[in-house]
Amino acid sequence: MNPLIQKVKLMEKAWNEGDTATMLSLYTDDIVLSCNGQTTANGKEGMIALLEMDVAAGCEVEFSNITVVDDDTLACTVTERNDFYRLFGLEEFRKIDIIRFRDGLICEETEACDVEQWQAMRSTMHALFGAVFEWAAQERPEVLAQIRPGGELVRSKESTTNLLALCREWKEAAGAGG
Repeated sequence: MNPLIQKVKLMEKAWNEGDTATMLSLYTDDIVLSCNGQTTANGKEGMIALLEMDVAAGCEVEFSNITVVDDDTLACTVTERNDFYRLFGLEEFRKIDIIRFRDGLICEETEACDVEQWQAMRSTMHALFGAVFEWAAQERPEVLAQIRPGGELVRSKESTTNLLALCREWKEAAGAGG
């Protein structure tokens, strides 16, 4: 098996096991992660919070259709599932990943997906989180203040865990007529 494909399969295994140390060991210090043209993480330090958030959200990934593009680049389909998606009725989200390596480590990961699907998912999640935050402002203001001080979501494992619990509580209250 191609050594770059082996690295991607190792990343998949580590991701699904919540092994952030192994995941981080696969990236260069200056890794750049972007999705549909928007940078989502710069550098290994930027990846830490993102990976910890994925672990807290029960993120599972599957890398398929892995294709060697050239000596240092792979293209693949990534299927992602997480507790937020499941909670809000989205089974999974698929995207195309272009993964570039330098000295055997991932230095650039560019995610792209169908623009309409991405916009629909973002719109749905934005509306649902808006409803959760509105409810939490009345029912759980102390938790909301911890995860969104000044209105900006804190990117951390603890914040993600608290947000997920808040979403579950909101869904239960909404289902009970609350």
